[in-house]
Amino acid sequence: MRPADPKRSRIVLIGSSRYADPELADLPAVATTVRDLSAFYTDPHAGVVPRRHCAVLLDAPGLESVGNGLAVSARAAEDLLLVHYIGHGLVSGRKQDLYLALPGTVWDSPDFSALEYGKLRDAVLRSPARVKIIILDCCFSGRAFSRSMYGGPSGASLAELEVEGAYVLTSAGQSQVSQILPGEEHTAFSGRLLRLLWEGIDNGPALLTIEDLYQALRHRMRIAHLSTPERRLTGDAERMPLTANRAGVLERPRRHADPPRRRMRRSGTGRTSGLGGWRRPVPLTALGALVIAVTAWSLVPDASPKARPSAHVTSPPPSAPASASPATARTVTTTATTAWRSRRLLTIPGPFDAARFSPDGTILAMSGTDRTLTLRDMSTGAGKVLRLGSASATLRPAVFSPDGRLVAAWAQGDRAIRLWDRPTGRWLTFNPAHPAPVWAAAFSPDSRTMATGGDDGDVILWDLARQRRITALRRDGNGRIWSLGISPDGKLLAAGSADGHVHLWNLRNHTYIRALTATPEGVWGLAFNPSGTRLAAVAADKRIALWDARTLELKATFRDDHTRVYGLDFSADGRFLSSCGEPDTTRVIDVTARRKVAEYPGSLSFSPTGRSFATVTALGDVQVWRMTGA
Repeated sequence: MRPADPKRSRIVLIGSSRYADPELADLPAVATTVRDLSAFYTDPHAGVVPRRHCAVLLDAPGLESVGNGLAVSARAAEDLLLVHYIGHGLVSGRKQDLYLALPGTVWDSPDFSALEYGKLRDAVLRSPARVKIIILDCCFSGRAFSRSMYGGPSGASLAELEVEGAYVLTSAGQSQVSQILPGEEHTAFSGRLLRLLWEGIDNGPALLTIEDLYQALRHRMRIAHLSTPERRLTGDAERMPLTANRAGVLERPRRHADPPRRRMRRSGTGRTSGLGGWRRPVPLTALGALVIAVTAWSLVPDASPKARPSAHVTSPPPSAPASASPATARTVTTTATTAWRSRRLLTIPGPFDAARFSPDGTILAMSGTDRTLTLRDMSTGAGKVLRLGSASATLRPAVFSPDGRLVAAWAQGDRAIRLWDRPTGRWLTFNPAHPAPVWAAAFSPDSRTMATGGDDGDVILWDLARQRRITALRRDGNGRIWSLGISPDGKLLAAGSADGHVHLWNLRNHTYIRALTATPEGVWGLAFNPSGTRLAAVAADKRIALWDARTLELKATFRDDHTRVYGLDFSADGRFLSSCGEPDTTRVIDVTARRKVAEYPGSLSFSPTGRSFATVTALGDVQVWRMTGA
């Protein structure tokens, strides 16, 4: 069966994280889970549908709002309709039917205040979509398969309703609870599903179907001693591919030779709440079971926090994780004298796409997926959120001026660079406007000049003191400018181009020097070391090249097994070089030993001072680390 047609498919995400009834515990993890699922399903590279075809009904005000949103999507879907609910599951009525709680649901009378699963099911089954998928992540969700939930004479299965192409997946059995585990930011079931969608299945097929995901998810839930997922299906619904299997050697399709982007983004600006969201566990007397609610942490210290004690325990915590945590670094000892060790200091929940330290290491600039830039004071924890316009777009990584006074920010597709003046707390009125969308920017060491490069292939210099354009640097060849760097002594400007070369200019007299042959894939990453003696850039054959920045002689190459590299960064002492690329990981290389010493999921940026560094995980969280043994 062919994959779903994005133009003719619809996804509906329904989540309830806040409840008016004090008998229903708030579930902050639900909001995070819904946003991250939306980010996956609408991701330009890995997703299933465009953003406009994914309806997010998070904490909808009432039944009418949910019903209308569901009906519109169900009617519009012609190929795939996927509906995913996350929240409290309630059981009520003479037949002990399943109800899906909404923010206004009354715990002891859900019949008139919650979404009856039968109505959701009927709306989905009436859709003209070729394949219909329902995913329920709530307590007692297995009651969706009980005889009372179907309108046929026997009510025993989907098949007896004579509806072809339907698939229902639940997080738990009829009398099982669904869990949110201490220390996890997502619900146990949907969080593990999300990880499978992003990370793939080892030794699985190239394209993953909902059945492939179910089998892997059931295995992971079982070995972690969690609730047991169940499913029912009709026709060939289980055969529709949903996503590529990223556990294999799969490359994203190249789109007009654009630079790669981080795999995972969170939509929306919401943040998970802290301890204020805690409420006591709630007994559901209909089945004598419990709903477990635990806190999502806005800052997670290195030592895992303990959840508040509860008088009720329905299932033990998992004895072992189903897979490595996205925040876990894989440490590799390369020689007897080279060992990398690091300790995580804190986690800052996203959605973020990149993080960069200020030159003095006191400020961390975190680029959001919604045109927001967050400046976090690392000593006080205070943060300031800057917004660049109202349209939705992911910011490129922020660039600090060497004196720390200015922060350059722009979003994907922007031509103008916005400059934030930290001392005054204002945007400058001068916005350097490149003739084409900008991919890269760099400051001169004296912070008086800025260079921009973009789709037009030009590098333009800007006088920040006089607020004017200086000149456009000319070169041999053509192709977009994807990366820029200026040597610490201010003499050399390097530009990584889509034509596969690193182009070099004398920044003082603006003359073109030469082109260094790099990789035919295009140069997405380059960096000068802090002393200015070496220039690192992506090379061919999965290698990184290291040139002498003064003589321009090739000094060394390092093996790098990324499919593509899109970012390089030196540590403050120049000893280590980070390489960020596809798949979405960062490898840390000991420059002297010329070996990999560690690997982290997501991207990594070193602090220009000290031994700190920041990573951005595939889920969009920023984690701050400190080197302890290197």
